[in-house]
Formats: sequence, C-alpha cells, structure tokens
Amino acid sequence: MKRNSVDSGDYSRPVLFILLAALLASGCSTRKDGPQVEEAYVARDGVKLRAELRPDAPIVATLTLGERVGVVEHKQRYVRVRTQAGLAGWTLESRLATRELRWKMDQLLQQTRSEPSQGTYRALDRLNVHLEPYRWSPTIYQLQEDEGSELLRHRLVDRQSRPPERVEPPPAPTGLDDWYLVRTSNGRVGWALTTGLYSAVPDEVKQYAERKRITSFFALDAVDDRRQPEPKTTWLWTQIDRPKQQHDFSLIRVFMWSRRRQAYT
Repeated sequence: MKRNSVDSGDYSRPVLFILLAALLASGCSTRKDGPQVEEAYVARDGVKLRAELRPDAPIVATLTLGERVGVVEHKQRYVRVRTQAGLAGWTLESRLATRELRWKMDQLLQQTRSEPSQGTYRALDRLNVHLEPYRWSPTIYQLQEDEGSELLRHRLVDRQSRPPERVEPPPAPTGLDDWYLVRTSNGRVGWALTTGLYSAVPDEVKQYAERKRITSFFALDAVDDRRQPEPKTTWLWTQIDRPKQQHDFSLIRVFMWSRRRQAYT
C-alpha cells in the first residue's frame, strides 16, 4: 500500500508555537506585581508623613490640603502613602479622603442636595469638617479662617473618644457635642462643631442678639432710605436661650430698619 509522504517541517511549526506559548505562560506566572496603589486626597492642611509607624519617627514630608497621594498599605487606623514626588510615610487614615470615603461623601451630598440654606456661617479659625458628627470621624474638608459655609442642620450627640468597635462595647460618652451640617463653598457637605462657627449677620443687627446664639437667619426684604447708601435688609433669625439643646431654636425675632430712628428695631 502506498503511504502519503509528509514533510517533517509541517510538524515542527505547531510544536514551536506550543513551546513558545508555554514559555510565555511560565514567565507570566513568575512575574511579581508591585503593591496595589489606592488613590486618595489629603483632607487637611499640614499633614505630616513619618518614616515609621511611631510618634518619634522622622518626618519625611508635610502634605497640603487637596494633595493627591497613593495608599500602599493599611495598618489599623494608619496608612502608608506615597506622594507624587515619590516620598513614602505613615499618617492617620482619617486625614485622607479615600475612594470609599468619597463614595460616602457623595451619598451625603445627594441626600442634602435639596436642603435649603439656613444662613451663612463663617469659621472662627481653621475648622475641620467631618463626614459624621463625631470628632473621630474622617475629615473631608478644612474651613479656613472667615471662610463661609451654608448651614443645613443641627445635631446634638454624645461625645465619644473613639469609634465604637464591633467586638467591643462602645466607649462611654464624655460629654455632649453640638454640630452643624454645612455645605462648603466647593460643594462638600459635612459636620462641623458649632463652637467654631459664627453667623454672618451684619454687626449692626447682630448686636441685638444679647450673646445668645443665632441658629439660623434669613433676609426677608429691604427698606429704602435716602439717608443710607444702600437699602437696609429686613432680617428674621432664630436663637437658642442656652447652648447644647436638642431643639433648634427657642426664639424667633424680626428686625426692620426704622427711617425715623435710623436704626434697626
């Protein structure tokens, strides 16, 4: 019987392809990837990075508000980050806005998008704005001195020294904290301590507050007076008789400009 002759080169070509594929697969399986980097942003000004996870470790960099960094390692409440300049160090996770934190920030923003402003309040000094009304909550923004923000809500909560752990009983309250939910000039929404904010009501009207906190205020109308360079606003505001109360106000007052007296009454 006659056999068909086959060129041995026809077999060598697929064998070479198989060997090449095996070598490539082997090379890929032994390659080690670098650490996964999670993008984050510095949530307050002057954040210090330390070379090691101890308070006396050398400071390798000082970060500014809004600076972008890469998170390369997590350890309890701390993270190791790498700056755009390639410097690496440790800091508290609460001083960064991570991807998960940004998602929570967006949720809070959506929930409060339709809430009206109850007045503009300014920071007495640098003031941290937190995701939740607790001192240990992550900082998402830092108001600068005299920077304004819109007041949305008020909340009185038990002060806790640390976040409650799932495996431990929650820490005992150490007092009460009064918080305002504010909307910052760049559109962020978060909680700030009321003691760090003051109302932007003009001083010529605010003098009648008699040292009682103004908890909201609104411009109703304006009175034209030829003896004044511009119309004088009619103000409505609410006040509280003493601090750290669950209710939002205990008094409502209206002040209108008097042409005859040349003063608010």
